[in-house]
Amino acid sequence: MRNEKQLWFWLAALVLVIAAIALLRDILLPFVAAIVIAYFLSPLADRLQVLGLNRGLAALLIVGIGCVLVAIAVVLLGPLLVEQVRQLVTALPGEMERLKAFLETLGRNWLGPNFPAFQAALDRTLSDFSQNWTAIAGTAMGSSCRH
Repeated sequence: MRNEKQLWFWLAALVLVIAAIALLRDILLPFVAAIVIAYFLSPLADRLQVLGLNRGLAALLIVGIGCVLVAIAVVLLGPLLVEQVRQLVTALPGEMERLKAFLETLGRNWLGPNFPAFQAALDRTLSDFSQNWTAIAGTAMGSSCRH
């Protein structure tokens, strides 16, 4: 009987831990990411300690180099990313028309007499998407041009 109570206790504890993680996943993600990064950079800090730096200075050097690398990546990749978004905004209407033609052909072959209802739903969905996409793209491009 005692083993059964322990089993129920640990099962309930496991359920509570899983529920807590599920509820706090948005909050825990940065901490988990930091732990993973620290785990992988610890050998580098150890090497720097062997070379004569103290642990704090080694950590400061690693963080500084990481910040410089991120800044260089943003400077070099930022304009490229903005240009890619502009190209996507320009090409999206044509790609939506190609998708619509493909889906209409597929729907005509599969649905037969039920195709008009499918076509109406498809037109409505693509229209809603294009309106939302235009607003999102306009906001994104407006904010990227100001910075």
